[in-house]
Amino acid sequence: MVEQKALHCPNLTAVEVAKAVMTETEEKYSDRPFQFLTLNQMRPMVYRFRYREHGEWESIIISFPTAFCSEIDPRLFLQFNMTVNVDNELQKIIGWGHPDLIDKAKYRGVNLFVDCTFKIVPHGFSQCMVLMAFDQPSQLYIPFMYILLQSKKFEAYWHAIHAAIVATNSPKLSQRESLLFVTKCKKTQ
Repeated sequence: MVEQKALHCPNLTAVEVAKAVMTETEEKYSDRPFQFLTLNQMRPMVYRFRYREHGEWESIIISFPTAFCSEIDPRLFLQFNMTVNVDNELQKIIGWGHPDLIDKAKYRGVNLFVDCTFKIVPHGFSQCMVLMAFDQPSQLYIPFMYILLQSKKFEAYWHAIHAAIVATNSPKLSQRESLLFVTKCKKTQ
């Protein structure tokens, strides 16, 4: 039952799978005595079943439902997943963004902001680049794209910004602006 729920509900976390299995089992077998595995015992089982079915986490990224906005919205949330050559090493760059938020980056006169964080990235990546657009009604910068990079080198920044330009088809994210940003990044390294 744990395996079936783990594989057929990829949007649930391991703990949510375990709790759902507990609830369903209690309802189905309420007339019989039984003892559950603990959440700490079920969690690794969920990871093992998903790993056996899908392989590394990278294959899950490009699968449904992660690649799409929702079950009823067929637009892509996964904007790009590519491997590039950075100093003769293959490096992964993966970008996500909701199409409605990406549209905010296309508004005339919008201010864009880029932030890179290094502390909260999945294993195998060295940073997460967050692209934000200033939203006039809320007076806030709204993140419209998240990009995971395996490298902190100039070429990786350039490829990431270029992929964002292509994915957003945004006149605001011009080559000139992106090269200025990447040049500033290179100077700070």
